[in-house]
Amino acid sequence: MLLRLSAGVLALALTLAFADWLAQARPAEAERADALAGAYWYQLSMGSAPIGYLATEAGRDWRGAWRFQSFMLFSVDGGAPVSISESLTFDPLPPYRLTRAEHWSDGSGSPTEGVVLEWSADGGRAKFKRGDEVRERSIDWAFSLGDYLALESWLAAEQPQSGARFRVRSLDFNAAKLVNKPFRVLERNEIGYRFASPAPLRATEIQLDSRYVPVAFSMSGLFSLTRVTQGEALKVRPPLHLTNHRVALDRRLPNHGEIERLVLIAEDAQGLNAIWPEARRGLGGWRLEIEANPVTAADSAAFLGETLQFPVHHQQVARLANRGVGSAETDEDRLAALVAFVHAYVDYRPDAPPASVLETIDRRTGDCTEYADLLTTLARALGWPARTVIGLAYSGANEPALAFHAWNEVALGGSWHAVDPTWNQLRADASHIPLRGDATALLRLMQGDDGLRFRVAEVRYASRD
Repeated sequence: MLLRLSAGVLALALTLAFADWLAQARPAEAERADALAGAYWYQLSMGSAPIGYLATEAGRDWRGAWRFQSFMLFSVDGGAPVSISESLTFDPLPPYRLTRAEHWSDGSGSPTEGVVLEWSADGGRAKFKRGDEVRERSIDWAFSLGDYLALESWLAAEQPQSGARFRVRSLDFNAAKLVNKPFRVLERNEIGYRFASPAPLRATEIQLDSRYVPVAFSMSGLFSLTRVTQGEALKVRPPLHLTNHRVALDRRLPNHGEIERLVLIAEDAQGLNAIWPEARRGLGGWRLEIEANPVTAADSAAFLGETLQFPVHHQQVARLANRGVGSAETDEDRLAALVAFVHAYVDYRPDAPPASVLETIDRRTGDCTEYADLLTTLARALGWPARTVIGLAYSGANEPALAFHAWNEVALGGSWHAVDPTWNQLRADASHIPLRGDATALLRLMQGDDGLRFRVAEVRYASRD
């Protein structure tokens, strides 16, 4: 009995010693990365006026690689919504090298711009994209998780006091190079640390909590970010989401799902081509022609990656994507199966609160935006370029009108297809009108004294050709 007891005590001591050795041997950057894991939401304000939000997420993917993502959406002075997203992926094992990084910006009427940094056995490559233009060049530097979290590791290890300074290597996406970024500790307070980083006009100040997660930012004394709940952050949303504004039509469109071609006339609208560049001015007013399958996307590569909005590599997503296509063999049949699956999977609720894709998977409720974002994510998980489209679509619930709606564009074999999972359409009908220009200008027209109205000049049905 005594021998067995002695052996048990020895085994426990060895186990505790091994665990202590593992804790000491684990790199500081790995500990800091785990401490930062989670999703955080921030309200973006200009002065005292909320103008948008920032969402960040950190954690490991199914391969064990560390991923850090951010997505910012805002609108300044009523202008068109602007989105900026970043994603960095680091190897799961030391030295935790950066393997891929992306930075995308879209909005304000400019072509989508992006930078993709990627490393392979042949070295690093940088791709600069602007609309359909792509430039490439090699890069000869490396970046690691330790570089990315150097400031947090320094704070945890040194516990510096006010006035202490530190420099970190930081990514400059625009130039696809590394730069040294200085930081200065302003104070150590009851929340955590407050420090500053120089800027051309005025320093950026950041308050961290005790886990070194940002609580608040102040940028150049003009913009500020404050950590809030997801619900509070999404109260400030671009004007296209969950709006009740509608564009009146002069007559109903029966069997609108079969419309092959639709021609609309806006007699009194001013500057409609700022909203739809294809609109043409004539004697009777602005003329807008729409065909079924109204595709707008062009660059497939820009719509393949994972973002905070589209968690492509999440295990739940992979399982659901395979379940969605089932045993279908051809890409066309697989897409048809996926559209039908999302249509049946989500229970339509126009008053549902905004939800992330993972929340939609769990709740199985939402409006058209949740349907479209889920389809975009599942399609990308299957290797198909896909995007969520915001625009107007026919609504005849009460008076005939066009209402804000969301649907998808998916690329198969180099060809894009407009599909609508909310309405279970494999080919979006011609009452779908994608927004291509200034969405805020559209809202102003809709909210004017008389409001924007369309006259139906021509409607052609596929079944009647």
